[in-house]
Amino acid sequence: MEEIGYIGEDTINTPPPPIPDTDEPTPKSYSPMSFMPTETGVTNATFQLWSTGNLPSNTNLVMRLHQLGNYKSAMIVLEAAEGADKDEVLARFWQDGTHPSNVKGLPLKHMGVIEIRGQENVKNFRIVTADDRSHTINIQYFN
Repeated sequence: MEEIGYIGEDTINTPPPPIPDTDEPTPKSYSPMSFMPTETGVTNATFQLWSTGNLPSNTNLVMRLHQLGNYKSAMIVLEAAEGADKDEVLARFWQDGTHPSNVKGLPLKHMGVIEIRGQENVKNFRIVTADDRSHTINIQYFN
C-alpha cells in the first residue's frame, strides 16, 4: 500500500534535533525545527525515537517534539518497533520539561495515545525509548 502524502507536510520521517546531554530541563542550545502551518490548522508529523543504534554516541536519547510556535495542542500515538513486546512499556514521557529516563516518566505502550493541551506543554514535552528501540511517533498538531 502506498503512503498518502500530506499537502504542505515537511516533517514526515524527520526527527526533531537531538537534545544535548545536559542537566538543564530546557536546553538553551536546542535549535527548533520550524515549518508553516497548513491552511486547516492541522499539521502531521512522523518520526522514530532515538535509540543507541540510530544516534551518534554520547548524545542524549531524550527527544522533544517539533517546535511549532503557534500550535496549541497535539495528539500523539506510539507504534512499537519491529520485535518489541507490545505489552511492555515502550517509552516514557513528561510534559513539564523534565527529562524522562527508561525507568522514570509516564509509561507509554504500543498504540498508546497522548493528548497534549497548551502551547507550553507542547514545547515542554519530552519522550525517550524505554527499551532502546526506535518506536514510531505519529503526531497531529492543532492550532
